[in-house]
Amino acid sequence: MVGGYMLYDAYSWVRSIRGDGPAASTGTVTIELDVSFEGRPFDGSLYVRVHDLTFKQYRSRVLFSGEVEIDDGRGLLPVKVSRVPLAEICGPGGSACKVSYKLVELLVVVTGGGFFGARNMLIEPSSPVMNVKIDVDLVRLERAEHGPLYRGGHAVQGGMYHVYEWLRSGELHGVVGLRVRWRVYTIETNTVLYYDRYVRYFVASHVEGASYDSGWRRAGKSLAESLVEMYAEISGGGWVQRMVEARVRYRVEEWVFQQETQVEYYYIMAPEYIFGVRLGGHVYGDDECGYPAPNNASRHHRGGGNTFIIRFESDWRDDTPWLATDVSFTIPASWGQLSFSGTINLYRAAGTDGVTGTPPAIEVEVVNWASETLYWWYGNGNDPTSYIAHFSWRG
Repeated sequence: MVGGYMLYDAYSWVRSIRGDGPAASTGTVTIELDVSFEGRPFDGSLYVRVHDLTFKQYRSRVLFSGEVEIDDGRGLLPVKVSRVPLAEICGPGGSACKVSYKLVELLVVVTGGGFFGARNMLIEPSSPVMNVKIDVDLVRLERAEHGPLYRGGHAVQGGMYHVYEWLRSGELHGVVGLRVRWRVYTIETNTVLYYDRYVRYFVASHVEGASYDSGWRRAGKSLAESLVEMYAEISGGGWVQRMVEARVRYRVEEWVFQQETQVEYYYIMAPEYIFGVRLGGHVYGDDECGYPAPNNASRHHRGGGNTFIIRFESDWRDDTPWLATDVSFTIPASWGQLSFSGTINLYRAAGTDGVTGTPPAIEVEVVNWASETLYWWYGNGNDPTSYIAHFSWRG
């Protein structure tokens, strides 16, 4: 038992063989597509592929591949997903228990007729049968200045590439007399952050001897798990505000589908793991630290010791972009050099079930007591899913 929660192993099917905890199983998710182009519902036949990117240590699996008839923007397709139980979360005294499941991460890729669209979705498969709605905005392909050319008779095997980037991952605030740490975990629980996923699509035409390109398209947020136990720290004699950065590994999957008159290429760019944290630049602008604390601020008294931990609540459903990082890199695709240059957003979301996947935490050490009471509160009106903490010695 950890923190009042009953935990199962991450690989719960092993425990289920021993008779401990619920077994892993398969569920059915019916995806309700809402497809539009330039703000209007799309009508016609499109080719849809659904990738399962849940298990990040492996290349994604294609769960569905086929034509779907879109009528007035709507289409339906069922897919089978894994239901992996992670923890049994109970209320006081073991009441109102419920099982949390590993989040399923699906990517829907839509092509055909010179159109392209992609959208990522996160699902907790709490029920064996679920319906999930997803919006897909189509773009029209444009002739590529630089892209793959048709290779008739030559089978092309898609590759997989990794890049590492330092991305903004949070903010760290402090006042005089404090040493404050922003920490990620990986031992008893994994810290989980959410960053942009991108997809890019090419069609190399044999008939025209040219290729067509969607450009890199943001497809929603995707989770990154910490594989390290580390922290970034600030301390000093005054108010301090610093960005925190995480070293995030992105995976770029190349998928190639060869047909008689054309070859389709698409690239799935997604965050995988966090391998480090460090301090970034200074945060400029208004800060609440040091001013009189709001009435709903928490209090830490001298008698409570010199150290304490501020924990945030998990919220994986929030799709609000928060902190942006400009990124550029190049990978050796099967046909030549493929470059990415754009912005990767951190989302105002963190954790999964709050037990096996949690937000980062703030560790506070009082080095010099400026008064008998230290006040602290969450950002955004004391919201525990803001992932910011403010401090003051004045009540």
